[in-house]
Amino acid sequence: MWRWISTALLLCDLTPAMAAEVGRDTLLSAEASIQWRGVGRVNLAGTGRVGMCTGTLIRPDVVLTAAHCVVNLKTGQLRPVGTIHFVAGWRQGKGTGHARARAVVVHPDWQNVRSPSDYKYFSDLALIRLDNPLGPESAKPFDVARLGPFADAKAFTLVGYRRDRAHALTYQDDCQRLKQFQSRFLLICSAVQGASGSPIFAISPDGPQLVAVLSAASPERPRPQLFTAVAYDAVQEMLERLD
Repeated sequence: MWRWISTALLLCDLTPAMAAEVGRDTLLSAEASIQWRGVGRVNLAGTGRVGMCTGTLIRPDVVLTAAHCVVNLKTGQLRPVGTIHFVAGWRQGKGTGHARARAVVVHPDWQNVRSPSDYKYFSDLALIRLDNPLGPESAKPFDVARLGPFADAKAFTLVGYRRDRAHALTYQDDCQRLKQFQSRFLLICSAVQGASGSPIFAISPDGPQLVAVLSAASPERPRPQLFTAVAYDAVQEMLERLD
């Protein structure tokens, strides 16, 4: 694929699956999935290919995902908006809500992948405006929170879809923070392609708070790492551009 694939692996489901396994992950039951219906599949259809990522409803008509999920990495251009769909609560062939993209914006600092040196994980964020808001019976949006209040958190929770488990949510609550920078941080956790755009939650007394988005993974042993983009400030800026 790219010459640096052994160093960092983009996790959108556009290439054969490569796994980086660590910790424990759980395939959620139908009952356990109910509270996570705001996490859904971003389905990408185009000539000769179908792909998927994970996205999260943050407003009834706005989905947060990874920029590389909605950009053609060969051309650097946004994928045709009409080919992007969001399905909330997808499980075993059924979803609780579906809408097509009406507009898409990516982080203003996003740069298309050229080499490891200019791939900026912190900017791997995008918002999708849906053509039809999803009501609370379909999915409840999640709050996007600042990472700061959770600076001392011991672990974070990853919820998303994987190519090898494409029809049910996978849940991990033991993702350990390895390093933190201003706008991104590294986790020790497992991921498989299809998980790009998955939300990283900090669990608070008020419920799950979305603090980051999964961008890419390093399959290096013995501690595979996930690269994540901190969401709050970027989301506020992108919302202004989307509106």
